[in-house]
Amino acid sequence: MLTATDAAAYRRLRLESLRVDSVAFGGAYEEEAALPASFYANTLWEEWNGIHGAIYGAFDEAGELRAIARVSLKRGLKLRHKAVVGGIYVQESFRGQGAAKRLIAACLAQAKKMGAEFAELTVTAGNDGAVRLYESFGFKPWGLEPAALKIGNAYHDEFYFSLKL
Repeated sequence: MLTATDAAAYRRLRLESLRVDSVAFGGAYEEEAALPASFYANTLWEEWNGIHGAIYGAFDEAGELRAIARVSLKRGLKLRHKAVVGGIYVQESFRGQGAAKRLIAACLAQAKKMGAEFAELTVTAGNDGAVRLYESFGFKPWGLEPAALKIGNAYHDEFYFSLKL
């Protein structure tokens, strides 16, 4: 689990993910790049402290953060039985080494620890590798949101997935 001391590395990798693979994320690089560095430290410390969620990272042999993923409980009495997994990004040169699988497994374990009964996530249509990865954990698709994201003048659909924990 990342902590506030990882804020600079997390910010760098999060912004990279939004710049390199913008179609895969609901966040926009332009918006998040404008946030102060303290936002990322606060996110890691206050919001993702293991009670309502967590952000995980995978590091290389040199100690460089190379992959990230997050999990959070939905807010509200009637929704907190569900956790949302997202923000999953692995640098291209680090792919194929099992980082994404380890991060998703950590997110699911944390979701159970927080009391979630279900985990949910979304996948941009056409991201077949991510779909295969999530299905290998038992996630099942349950719906499609047309035009879920608009980037410039292009619309991108998203599939919704759920997993009973």
